[in-house]
Amino acid sequence: MGNETLIIGLWICVFFLMFSNEKAIIQAVPEAQLLLEFRGYVVDDQNFLANWESGNDSETRPCNWTGVKCSADGYVTGVDLSNMNLNSLTELRLPALCQIPNLTSLQLQENKLSGALPLELGACTSLEHLNFGSNNFSGAIPAETWAPALQNLLYLNLSLNFFSGELPSSIGSLHKLQVLDVVESGLSGAVPPELGNLMKLRHLVMSWNNFDQKNNTLPESLTRLQELQVLECAGCNLEGELPEWLGKLQNLEYLDISNNLLIGSIPSSLMALENLKWLELYKNNLTGKIPSEIDNLTSLTDLDLSDNQLTGVIPEELARLENLAVLHLQNNSLEGPIPYGVLHMTKLSDMKLYMNKLNGSIPSDLGSNSSLLQFDVSDNNFHGKIPRTLCARGLLWRLMLFNNTFTGELPEEYGTCTSLIRLRLSGNHLSGAIPTPLWSLPNLTILELHNNNFSGTIPSTIANATNLSTLKLHNNQFSGHLPPELGQLTNLERFYAHHNNFSGTIPPDLATSLTSLYLDANSLSGEIPSQISNLINLIYLSLSFNQLKGTIPPQIATMEKLIFLDISHNVLSGDLSKELHNFDMDQFLTFNCSYNRFSGKFSGMTKPEWFVGNPDLCVGERQCVGEMDYHYVKKWYFFHVVLVVGVVFMITLLVVILVLWWIGKRRSEVNFGGDKVKFASERVCFAPWRVITFHQVKVSYKELVECLDEDNVIGQGGGGEVYKATLRCGREVAIKKLWEDGHGMDLHDHGFKAEVDSLGAVRHRNIVKLLCCCSTFTTNLLVYEYMPNGSLGDLLHNGKEKTIFDWSIRCKIAIGAAQGLAYLHHDCQPQILHRDIKSNNILLNDEYEAHIADFGLAKNLNDVSMSIVAGSYGYIAPEYAYTLNVNERSDVYSFGVVLLELVTGRQPIASEFGDAMTIVTWAKKQIREHGENIRLELIDKRITNLCLYQSQILDVFNIAESCTQHLPNERPTMRKVSEMLLDLQKDTNPKPWNT
Repeated sequence: MGNETLIIGLWICVFFLMFSNEKAIIQAVPEAQLLLEFRGYVVDDQNFLANWESGNDSETRPCNWTGVKCSADGYVTGVDLSNMNLNSLTELRLPALCQIPNLTSLQLQENKLSGALPLELGACTSLEHLNFGSNNFSGAIPAETWAPALQNLLYLNLSLNFFSGELPSSIGSLHKLQVLDVVESGLSGAVPPELGNLMKLRHLVMSWNNFDQKNNTLPESLTRLQELQVLECAGCNLEGELPEWLGKLQNLEYLDISNNLLIGSIPSSLMALENLKWLELYKNNLTGKIPSEIDNLTSLTDLDLSDNQLTGVIPEELARLENLAVLHLQNNSLEGPIPYGVLHMTKLSDMKLYMNKLNGSIPSDLGSNSSLLQFDVSDNNFHGKIPRTLCARGLLWRLMLFNNTFTGELPEEYGTCTSLIRLRLSGNHLSGAIPTPLWSLPNLTILELHNNNFSGTIPSTIANATNLSTLKLHNNQFSGHLPPELGQLTNLERFYAHHNNFSGTIPPDLATSLTSLYLDANSLSGEIPSQISNLINLIYLSLSFNQLKGTIPPQIATMEKLIFLDISHNVLSGDLSKELHNFDMDQFLTFNCSYNRFSGKFSGMTKPEWFVGNPDLCVGERQCVGEMDYHYVKKWYFFHVVLVVGVVFMITLLVVILVLWWIGKRRSEVNFGGDKVKFASERVCFAPWRVITFHQVKVSYKELVECLDEDNVIGQGGGGEVYKATLRCGREVAIKKLWEDGHGMDLHDHGFKAEVDSLGAVRHRNIVKLLCCCSTFTTNLLVYEYMPNGSLGDLLHNGKEKTIFDWSIRCKIAIGAAQGLAYLHHDCQPQILHRDIKSNNILLNDEYEAHIADFGLAKNLNDVSMSIVAGSYGYIAPEYAYTLNVNERSDVYSFGVVLLELVTGRQPIASEFGDAMTIVTWAKKQIREHGENIRLELIDKRITNLCLYQSQILDVFNIAESCTQHLPNERPTMRKVSEMLLDLQKDTNPKPWNT
């Protein structure tokens, strides 16, 4: 009996110990298994989690596993798998992790996880820190199912995803929450007033969401957030005036409500925020003056009120902000001088005041008491001398003073400012020689001295300016020889030295990186060096109005990118009929040989004005100019030019009168290019500019021209340059400036009429919107909606965005582009043939929706007879080789090439194709030589969810092959292509290829 009692007692002790240490048995032992179960729902392509496979038995403790954090007594408290390139196999599942009772931190940010947010989050009741930012999650945020349960949550980050719908009001139930970050998450609707319930909130970050409620404003309930330190709602479509109640958030340190549609003046209540360090109100429509009470913001370090409509002077009180480091007031209508007190702002480092109406002189000692990094007062009315002290601390890297009326010499102190990266002084009245050391500053990338009265020479020490990419010296009085050391500037792309007094010969070895070389209107002599053909990237070459002699180097014919050549007004000679034998004249927008001493006889030139002024040159079957009295020819030519100009002027005047009368009678209808198009508004200015708007947009020609700054250039093509701009109404646009006479070229249409005729009346979600056009006799501007994700070509081939590796996004792009093209071919009236479909002409908005762009080559389908081959090499249909009578199936072929790019990730032309030449012939060759299954090997291995979508990708491969059939009649229509792609997308449960 005693033994039995002892045994029973032992069992009771064991039983008691088991339950008293239940946490150790039930909780610690299975944690490794729970983590491994979660591991099964993610794809770890780079094996970051390799050591998670090191054990699977009941004794395994995972505290040494990658990304696993444990408490001192060995229990898992956190999982941090951030930035590991993880994918979710289907949808992320969390029930296993939520069974870890002590899990307080879950960080999965900066991966490629996709699908909907897991509904099981509500089971993770111990969580304090939850970060799902920078992934590819989509769908609605299901906070109603888990937010009420996460009562311990302190930090929630859902930013940089692809959610849809509103920010759930149930998030207002997370009463302990201190940080809420939903930046750029795809949210819409309104900012929920329930956020005012988060009394512990310190950081509320909601920028770059499409809150689209009518009269969208911040809810006043946010005044209850008295612990709030950071409030960000930039780019949230906020309307109305800045709320007065913001001044009640006394602990606020960072306020960013930039890039919205706010109006009215800056409320004086904001000036009571003594703890405020950052005030960002830029890119709104704010008016009125800068409040004089601004000196109450004693903690302020960063003030940005730029890109508004502020007026008045910069208040003297602003200079009392001792902690201010960044002052951005650019692009307003401010007047008056710079407050003298800025001399005593010892922490001021970044000062941008450009594009205002400021005047006076720059305080002479500015920069001596502070470490200036940037100083930009361009496009104002400043005068006087440039202060010597702006780089006194040796840290200045950007000095922008262009378009003012500064006088005097450039102080020699800037020759020792080795930190300078950009120096732009153009459009002033500066004179004298440039300090010799300045030419050799090692970090300088842009040096713009044009449109001044500078003199002197370029020293050989310029070879030390190894980072120089832009050198603009034109319209000055520089002289001497061009130093051969210019050829050592391996990064130099643009060299503008025209309208100076340079002499001597052209250096034979110039930088091979050059794209633009303007040496016209100097006193250069000698021959054009044959080595100029080594400039393989050169697009523009102007050597006119010099004293060059000899012949045209035949090597120039090998310069494939050269589209503009002006060698007019020299003493060049030679038989042009022989010298131009190897030139492809269709390559050139301008090939101006006029006013030289060329000879020869040839026909077929479509631009005789390129050859005038050569007495011994015969063009066509007419009598040679050299056989006639040359002065008589000039008088005869002048008489006829005047006569034609006069007749054209009278006809134009009559047309303008009739058009104005007709517009007055029918304001809402304009006949442009033969088709009647309804416009929202039209304004015809008696100044040279004419603006026609096709969609609701408030813009003036002046505002557009102000945006044409080199810093805003985002692209360049054969037709012109493209600029990104933000209009004063807050709308971001892309402005295409077609090449004009201002570049020294003859004025050409460059697709302007085709773009306007095609896009003016087109309304389709997958066709880029032409918002308006603006034109003069010399300039054509086309204004489009801005596409923040750029072109498909850039995203596929330049690696700019990780999300383009997701197949579902690629498929979405393909469907959108197909629907846009199908609309042009089948539903648009008149039907349109695009003729230049390629990945670079498919633009993507912030949601990666495809928009077909660049209609410069577009034609009415009823007029398909072409005079020349149009399109881009690699995308051109084979029927162009034997006929110029093409139809919409040529566009289908080009679209098939785009599909092959999407599937294989390869460019249409690549050296790896060998003799195959194009992606189409290469793919067919691979299939012919290796069999049908080789398609699987040709798929882009960068596609992150390749295993899941292999079958669908191969189906798209098949569609691409059908689109690129050799015979046009064997290709499907775009309507059929669109339907096939849509059918593939409707398969909501795609299967891997091997199933």
